[in-house]
Amino acid sequence: MTRVTETHTDLLKGKPVSLPRYPVEKLCARQTGQSNNTPNPVPYNACIANNQEAYDTLKAGWIQKDSDARVACIRQTAAAANPGYDTLAQCLDAVEETKREAP
Repeated sequence: MTRVTETHTDLLKGKPVSLPRYPVEKLCARQTGQSNNTPNPVPYNACIANNQEAYDTLKAGWIQKDSDARVACIRQTAAAANPGYDTLAQCLDAVEETKREAP
């Protein structure tokens, strides 16, 4: 499970919520069967690439994201079966879309 306690503690202390770190290699290995000694490099490499792209996008715009949305999405991502940057980015995108659609 991904540790996000430090991030939440930072928020409670009034510090900016930092972008969490996820063990992407382990996550992708688990998702694609690499950890079961049944290598399938194409899906594994795609998983790594998706998470790298999501990380790069998140890192570039992290500080501009609403802090409440960041905390909520970090918590939601930590509770996911496969927490990663792609999941975190999807959550933040959904929050922003909801805000745009709100009357």
